[in-house]
Amino acid sequence: MPADRPQLRTAYTYKASGFAGRISSERIQRIARLSPFDRGLTPEEVFLREKNLSVEFQMTYFQELDKSWYLSQAALAEYLDTLSELTERLEGLQSFARLCRELNQADPYRLIPSEPKSLYLLAAE
Repeated sequence: MPADRPQLRTAYTYKASGFAGRISSERIQRIARLSPFDRGLTPEEVFLREKNLSVEFQMTYFQELDKSWYLSQAALAEYLDTLSELTERLEGLQSFARLCRELNQADPYRLIPSEPKSLYLLAAE
């Protein structure tokens, strides 16, 4: 059974052909940044992981999986992606709180640009 295979505990599992059109590569990258199994991989290790997974998915037991398995895995990917986005937002808020503390700024709204032009410059950096 695929759930018993530790080599599948990676975000790169979602690159398998059965997930084509269901999970974007951007989503896979966000999940990989969250995953303790994936976040420290070098590009070469990612390549090898993807190659090994490709072989795994060609095995008989994967060819027998039905659409519901892929859909449940896609739903899990959506959950993990949402979790990764929330984690990144929390890290951003923590950085902003540290900046406020370092600048001894009691009113954080003073650090947020109020003009649309300033917001555009902030986003462009």
